[in-house]
Amino acid sequence: MAMTLLDSVAIDHPGAIARNFNLYVGDVADMTGHNVDVLAVSCLPGDYTPSPGSVLGALAARGVSVQAMSGNKAANYEPDLPCWISNPVSNPQPGIAFSRVLVYEPASPATNSVNLVSAIFTALSAFRGSAQTSVAMPLVSAGSAGADPSLIMRALFFAAVSWGSRAAFPLSTINLVLYQGNPQLNAQLQTLFASLKNSYQHVDTIPPANYVGQAKSIADRGGFPSYLTYRQVWGIALYTSNYAYTINPILRSSNITNADYQALMPVFEWIDSGLANILDWTGQANRGQGFYSGAYQEYQVGNTLLHLAYSSYSYGPGFQGAMRIHTTSGTAKQIDRYSLLPWEQEVLFGRGMRDLVTQANWNSSHNGGEFYTQQQVPRWGALFGEQQPALIASEA
Repeated sequence: MAMTLLDSVAIDHPGAIARNFNLYVGDVADMTGHNVDVLAVSCLPGDYTPSPGSVLGALAARGVSVQAMSGNKAANYEPDLPCWISNPVSNPQPGIAFSRVLVYEPASPATNSVNLVSAIFTALSAFRGSAQTSVAMPLVSAGSAGADPSLIMRALFFAAVSWGSRAAFPLSTINLVLYQGNPQLNAQLQTLFASLKNSYQHVDTIPPANYVGQAKSIADRGGFPSYLTYRQVWGIALYTSNYAYTINPILRSSNITNADYQALMPVFEWIDSGLANILDWTGQANRGQGFYSGAYQEYQVGNTLLHLAYSSYSYGPGFQGAMRIHTTSGTAKQIDRYSLLPWEQEVLFGRGMRDLVTQANWNSSHNGGEFYTQQQVPRWGALFGEQQPALIASEA
């Protein structure tokens, strides 16, 4: 069966080379005329059996043995990322329209894969560097691995458009290829893709109009660096409005099955895409934090804390608060230039930041004090290994 294009979305990005996320129905083992650099496939961890009817079986039938490739990998990002990349395919048969295979093999994929699909793009970026890159993939983990196809579609959509927006990694083509043997599911996924595309293209209609208008006034000033788009500046500025108080509690719920979380995924991507293109800020960032239930247990020396929401700090003294927190930054972004409140001298950590508590000076009542932490920067710059423990900071 030929590859049939169902839908496509142009990705907002800095630079002149077009970038697109395309939805096809077809066969990843027969993509004649749709060549890409890398084919990403999903497997159960360490299981590369070419079962009949599976993607690995279809590839093996055309001479591409993932099982054989696993013995001689070009790059292995495990355990930090659940991914490895093969050496080039030798003597490709007709229909094999890719040079390498990226294997994505998260533990417990039925439950974990939806939160880890961005690892595919992290590994691609680590391997390809600044080279223009194209990738194709089936709907990963949605077959025998048992992940919910609609949740994988949501997670993949926003991971794809976010990574496609990066100035330093020209990811020009992302092809998602639906399995041709399930037309009823494909129709549902095509409808979902169209809905996600609409929310991506009209993300400014999701937050309240007053916050959107305030943020737009910053983007309208112009004169920003070439590595940021108008849309990205607009998204960063939106975060500096009071809308942050809506965004962060939803992020802390960390539940992609929740309707409120799903509704704000386009907004998270709007902010993320801009932050990813700003240079890292290093130094000591400062903030005042109100005391909250659980803080005394969390802010103890040696604990690594996981902050599911964005974390606002200042490169100045920061606001006062019962808890004064000083964090040594590796990847925070200085955003005062794009802020509605530039006098706050804000530096912002992206969602999912982890820091190690190095000093905890609690007062005698254990309801405040001064604390020092060190940001833990993941080896590949975007995700931590699935097994790396951390306490989820409640910060309520």
